[in-house]
Amino acid sequence: MRTATSVLAALLLVLAGCSAPTAGPAAADDWQYPDDPPSDRLGWEAGYWYNESIDVNQSDGLDAAEREAFVARTMARVERVRGLEFRESVPVEVISRAEYRERAVFGGERSPSTRRGTSRCGRPR
Repeated sequence: MRTATSVLAALLLVLAGCSAPTAGPAAADDWQYPDDPPSDRLGWEAGYWYNESIDVNQSDGLDAAEREAFVARTMARVERVRGLEFRESVPVEVISRAEYRERAVFGGERSPSTRRGTSRCGRPR
């Protein structure tokens, strides 16, 4: 009986040590994005990393600088997911909702990418 009690006490001490508090990870406040690389690399595009926060105010639409930052970060995210580098910048055309509906529903004017004979993903047909 003494042996069983001793084993039980030792087991409880071991388990108690497993649940002891430990030092947590370093505070996220002191983390910084790495410097811009000397050459283009996956997940980095036009000065923005794929996971970098950008300061935009969407309440009044995006101005030209905000749009450029948004497109660059989106390109970096797509690079990261696909594992492929973009060869050129992605053209972005801002149109009104009415113009979009006109093009999409009624087959209005074709966009420049479909006029070039490329598919939606940018590959030649």
